[in-house]
Amino acid sequence: MPYSPMTHNSVFLHVFGEPEGLPLLESLINAHFEAVGLPLVHKLELQSRDLPPQHQGEKFAVVDILAEDETGRTVNVEVQTTRKPAYSERALFYWARLFARQLPAGGDYSKLNPVISLNFLEYEITNRGPWLHHFRLPHTAHLGFIFVELPKLLRSPGRRPRLKKAAIWGTFLERPEVNTPRGPMDLVSILGAAQKRMEAYLMFTPEVYQEIRDVMERSDWISARAEAVREGLAQGVAQGVAQGQVLGEARGVLLGEAAGGLKVQRKIAQRLKSRGVAPSEIAEITGLSVAEVEDLS
Repeated sequence: MPYSPMTHNSVFLHVFGEPEGLPLLESLINAHFEAVGLPLVHKLELQSRDLPPQHQGEKFAVVDILAEDETGRTVNVEVQTTRKPAYSERALFYWARLFARQLPAGGDYSKLNPVISLNFLEYEITNRGPWLHHFRLPHTAHLGFIFVELPKLLRSPGRRPRLKKAAIWGTFLERPEVNTPRGPMDLVSILGAAQKRMEAYLMFTPEVYQEIRDVMERSDWISARAEAVREGLAQGVAQGVAQGQVLGEARGVLLGEAAGGLKVQRKIAQRLKSRGVAPSEIAEITGLSVAEVEDLS
């Protein structure tokens, strides 16, 4: 699983979630809005990340980055580095609270503004399909979810022109240490500024870089263990199939050559024993005793 310094929560917040990073945030959002056909954002203003409960006993929530553009549209930008249960439901919960808190008592529903959720994921939702997903309700532009599967993007063979800027940004988020990719000059300049902000932050917070390295090493270990388990299961299945074939063959021989008596039974028992079948199971198949099976050479 890729894990980039740029997608670490505190690094991402420093690069994009401070007033100095607003041009970078605008470029990042617009690259993905353009890819899915949404109107671009302009003149962003950062909003409080806290989503306090409206009633006693409700859950307190904090989003990664929250901004509002000149039209009043709200954009929530989230980064998720590990697969968590019910992440889609959590994204919907954030959206619902952001959308519902717009109207005061007696407010007019026509005054509601769109809320768009842009999510960068360090894991794949599915093994197949595109790396960029856009979900919205019909007949309204007020609800929108964009999910970007960053690992899948890195291995995508082709990228349509409409996705070019989004693909460049996504690749940069995953591999900011690689030379700035080719692209429009204004985008290249923006990426360079983002890289400088990241490097400056890591220079003054070395513990963050060490934390990232620890997570990457732990992820590599988990991946290696999972692969070993998969290989072990595959070998076990193959051995089980082979043994099943041997047992099936033995039963067939017994049925077909029952008149052969003890000689046939011992012959089959020897064959099964040479292939590692347990004496008790051989005894059950052939009708010999366990002691007779164990005495066979």
